[in-house]
Amino acid sequence: MKRDIRGFVASAVGICSLGIGNAYGQAATHDYAILDDGASGSNQDPFLEFFSEDGSNASWIWTRSFGQMDFAHNSRPFLRVTNEVNVDTLRLNEFGLGIGTTSPMEMVHVESDGSPFDRAQVLVRDTQATAERRELLRLENNGDPSFVFQDLNNGGDTEFRLFGDSDAFVINHITGGVAGPEFRLDRTGDVTIAGALMQNSDVTTKTAIVAVLPNDVLKTVEALPISTWQYKTDDPETRHLGPMAQDFHAAFGLGPDETKIAPADMAGVALAAIQAQQKDLTDKDQQIAHLQHRVAELEGLEARFTAIEAQLSD
Repeated sequence: MKRDIRGFVASAVGICSLGIGNAYGQAATHDYAILDDGASGSNQDPFLEFFSEDGSNASWIWTRSFGQMDFAHNSRPFLRVTNEVNVDTLRLNEFGLGIGTTSPMEMVHVESDGSPFDRAQVLVRDTQATAERRELLRLENNGDPSFVFQDLNNGGDTEFRLFGDSDAFVINHITGGVAGPEFRLDRTGDVTIAGALMQNSDVTTKTAIVAVLPNDVLKTVEALPISTWQYKTDDPETRHLGPMAQDFHAAFGLGPDETKIAPADMAGVALAAIQAQQKDLTDKDQQIAHLQHRVAELEGLEARFTAIEAQLSD
C-alpha cells in the first residue's frame, strides 16, 4: 500500500543532504532526498505528494517494488519508470533523453542492441473512433528539414537523405561523400530522376489479357488530337507535346479516369500503331517488289521485240 510520509520525521545532515521519513541523512557530498515509509512488508510503498492549498489538484510520486516508480496527477498515472530487467531503459541527462541507452547523443535517442527491446522502434498511433486525416508528425526548421537513412552494416558509407529543397522533396543518395540527388519532386508536381523509370509489366501480375488489332489502334491514333501546351504552373518558356487525357481516355478507354495518362498506356498505344504502320510498310514493300519484278519482265520482253523488229527490217 501507499503511505503518506508528510508527517514523518525529517532531518538534515551536512550540506545539501535531506532525509525524509527516516532519522538519518546521507553524506554531505550527496545531493538527493531519501524516502522511507518506516514500515516493513513487501507492499509498503514510500509516497510523496505535491498538492494545491485547497486540495483540488495533486501530483504524486511513489516507488514500488522491483525498481518501479509511478508519476501521477489527480490520481491519473501518466508515467511509469521500471527497471525490472536490471538495465537502464530510460535515462535523462545533460545530453538528452535516452531510451534503451544510458548515453543519449541527441535530445531524444532511441537505441536497441536486442535487450531490453528487440528493436529500436518508434510507434505513433491515433485510435480515435472517427476515421479522418490527422497530422501525426511534423518537422519544422529554419532551413531545409531532412531525414537520414543510414545502413550501419556497411560502415555507414552509404546513406539516403530526404529533405525539402526550394519547395521540392528530394531523395539524395550519398556514397563516400558523393551526393545525388537521385529523385526530386517539385511543388508543381514535376518529378526528376537520375536513372531509368521502371514500371511493373510482369505477366504474372496481370489478368483479363486481350489482344488488340494494331490497325484499329493506328486509325484511332490518326484521329487523336495532338497539341503543344504548358502546365499552368510551368515557367513561360516550358512547353510540352501530347494528347489531352480526356481525349486519350475517350479514344482508348485506358486508365482509372479521364484526367491522367499512364506512361505504359502511352507506350502501348505507340507500339501498336508502329506495328500497324510497319505491317503496312511491309505489305507495300512486297507490292513494290512484285511490281519491280513485272517491270523487269516487261523490259525484257520489250528488248526481245526490239531485236526481232531489227532482224525483220534487214
